[in-house]
Amino acid sequence: MEKFLLKYRKKILSVFTLLLVGVFVLGGLSITSEEATASDTVIVSAEVEAWVTISIDEDSLALGNMVDTAGVEHVVEGQTNVNAGTNHPDGWSMTISGAKGGLENSEDEENVTISTVKDKESLTAGIDGYGALAVHDTETHNDSVTINEAYDGGDGDDEVNSIDTTAALATATEAMSTGTSVFDLHVHAASDDENPVGTYEDTITLTITAGTT
Repeated sequence: MEKFLLKYRKKILSVFTLLLVGVFVLGGLSITSEEATASDTVIVSAEVEAWVTISIDEDSLALGNMVDTAGVEHVVEGQTNVNAGTNHPDGWSMTISGAKGGLENSEDEENVTISTVKDKESLTAGIDGYGALAVHDTETHNDSVTINEAYDGGDGDDEVNSIDTTAALATATEAMSTGTSVFDLHVHAASDDENPVGTYEDTITLTITAGTT
């Protein structure tokens, strides 16, 4: 046996060496495979609706005594801020109209009415008259808002115009946030001192339409 080992020692060592090399080589190898995957999609959507808004700060305007207890006539007036907004890129247009064509005395049997003016004019104490004008708020003036010349009370102009059938009041040329202050609405009235006692009333409606400037 000893002779056999001596005789074949080199061959045995060679085979053993090959086996060791094979073990080290195989030990450095790895078998890899891609991980299994799957995917799907979901479409996400959200809406922005077309909108337009208008609000008037005051629900009512008490203008005061057109004729007082001493029989003295006055031109009386009141004002309130108007707010508007829309997401239409072309802005909005606004109209004004009155429900009664003037200030009506519902307490009098004949429903005497102080008629609204027909054209732009200043009222005179003691002469029946009723009308409105609009004035930009100097603190919140929006350059895209234009008041119709017929109702523009800029530069201290106190001339009012008709509150009767629907008339163009103002326009805006771009979108603006809801509640944006756009102008102050002024309402003036005067009465003959012989008109019957009572409260003279009208309802003014401002209507805004998006995208029609």
